[in-house]
Amino acid sequence: YFDKGLSINDSSLRLWKWRGVVNAELQQWDDALEDYQKALELNPADPDLYIRKAKVLQKTGKPEEAIRDLLFASELSPDDPEISYTLGNVYLSVGDAERALDRYAVALKSKPDFDDCWAAQAEAFEKAGRAEEALNSLNQAVACTTQKPERFLLRRGNLKQQLGESRGALEDFQAARTQDAELAEAWLGEARVLMAVNKRDEALTALARFINLRPEDAEGRRLRESLMRSE
Repeated sequence: YFDKGLSINDSSLRLWKWRGVVNAELQQWDDALEDYQKALELNPADPDLYIRKAKVLQKTGKPEEAIRDLLFASELSPDDPEISYTLGNVYLSVGDAERALDRYAVALKSKPDFDDCWAAQAEAFEKAGRAEEALNSLNQAVACTTQKPERFLLRRGNLKQQLGESRGALEDFQAARTQDAELAEAWLGEARVLMAVNKRDEALTALARFINLRPEDAEGRRLRESLMRSE
């Protein structure tokens, strides 16, 4: 239908933009870029177009072009948290954690309840070797999210386990699989913590749930065999 619309009116910004969105969803990256570029020629001051185009550029291994577009977009709309968040993600993808953190801070200043940005900031802190600050950011992500909290609970549980906070990690893994009983990673995380604190039977129960969800996963079978040998 977008094709038909553009055959009638090829100067429609809306049609070019949303055909680009559909092409991006279909992972037709080159076509998506062409559509976004056509839309930008019609309206070179639309920040959302630069964000969408930058995401495709990042996926196609062109982070420098993505950064250039996003920096221009930030000049057009300096208080747009989505621009700063996306720019932070691109910086993080090329290993520049400090610049990513700068951009996430800008985004969170404009939108303090930006849960995905808090989680991205946590990842940047981890990569910068600042685990406690990463944990604080994940606390914020959990506190302000309104949908699918299990995605942040799982990440926080993994980080707490790395920091040696077994009880907190176990609580997060259990809370995550309570939200989504088919979240295999939460069952695996729970099993690992239970193994670490020598709760063999409970660990076997959690592993059984994980293996049921991921029967092809070798780690689950390996951990179960290890527990069976320790009987």
